[in-house]
This record gives sequence, structure tokens and C-alpha cells, in this order.
Amino acid sequence: MVADRLQRTPFFQIDYASLVRYGLRTPALYRSERLLGLCDELFGDTTFRELRTPLVVSTVDVETASPLWWGLTGLPDASIADAVYASCAMPGLLPPGRVSNRLCMDGGVLDPLALGAVAPLADLVIAGVLDSGSSPPPGRALGGAPSLWWHAQSMVMRDLSRHTIEQWDGPPLVVIQLDLRKVHSLRGGNPRQVIRAGYEGACKVLCQSEALATKPGGVRPLLDS
Repeated sequence: MVADRLQRTPFFQIDYASLVRYGLRTPALYRSERLLGLCDELFGDTTFRELRTPLVVSTVDVETASPLWWGLTGLPDASIADAVYASCAMPGLLPPGRVSNRLCMDGGVLDPLALGAVAPLADLVIAGVLDSGSSPPPGRALGGAPSLWWHAQSMVMRDLSRHTIEQWDGPPLVVIQLDLRKVHSLRGGNPRQVIRAGYEGACKVLCQSEALATKPGGVRPLLDS
């Protein structure tokens, strides 16, 4: 199972060779080979046009700073493997990825919940917040520079998500706060826990769909999963 491999295999490996060669000019802290290999293994040469079930992957064009939502009507022929890797390429941590000749990075830079990507396709949007929102206990060090970077990035993403939700004018939206306090985005964790939390949270919302019904542009507050 892919989830088991993700738990056993460290995908975030520091690119020491690049650090030695380029110093502060290195394009990213971590190497990309393992994640690129996994994306190629899972998706091969499949494009979005070949899928039966719609899939949208959120990225940002590095050069134009504009969102690119691969899989929507205007971008159907892109490689899924390339788009998925690029959507994981957090700036400074993983090198950007090239998708259909566009240099792209993680879409969470502009839209952490990827709401803009799914709004054109959905009658109801269920968004799962993966960040636990927790802070390190007082007096405890954050560790090295990557942990400090991620802590700062998490604060920015939480604030950006809050702003996006406040300005939401798309289909009815329900936002779930997933219980992932023991999962660290950089060190990894149990992928099954992340998948199960999202699945169970979505099922809970769907079971309460009538009680949670909102009008278009309406937002239900964060719900604990």
C-alpha cells in the first residue's frame, strides 16, 4: 500500500550536495527525486483528460504569481504526475516543478484550502484543514531552520485561509478542523491517519447535510472532526 510506503520511507531528504555547491543560492532545502519517482509510479503518463472522475490540482505559476488549477476545462492535457509533484513543492523546501512548460509551486501559497480550484465544479464544498493550529509549548525550541520556517508558514497559511473563508462567495462551504496534532508536515507521520481523518470528517458532514445546509456563499464555522 502507498500509505505504508509513505510512512516507512523518508521523502524529505536534505540536498547536501546542492547546499555545498550553491550555498544560499540553492533552489531548495530538500531533494525532489523520491517524490518525483513516486508521482511517476502512481500516475505514469496519465493526463487529466483521461480520468473518469474529475480531479483538480492546485498550483501557482512561479513566474506570473497566478493560480493554475490543473484539470479544469482549459488545462486538461497536463500530466497528473507533474501537477501533483508541483502542488507539493513548498517554496524553499522542494524545487518547483514544470507542468506543461509552466514552472509551478504549491498552490497553498495563494489558496491554502484550494477553494478556488473546486468552486466551479461543486454544489457543496467540504474543506479539511490539515494544520492542527497548535503551537510549541512555551520554552520548547522549534528545532532547526526547517521547523521554524514551517511554523511561520503555518501561521501565514492559517491567516490566509481565514481571509479566504471570510470572502467566500462560491457554493455552500463547510470547513472541518481535522485532528492531526500528532502529524508533522515535515517529519511525516501516519498517512493512514490523515486519510482516515479526512474521510471520517467528510462522512460526518454528509450525514448532517440537511442540518448544515447553507445558501450559496454561506460558510459553516470550523467543525471538529
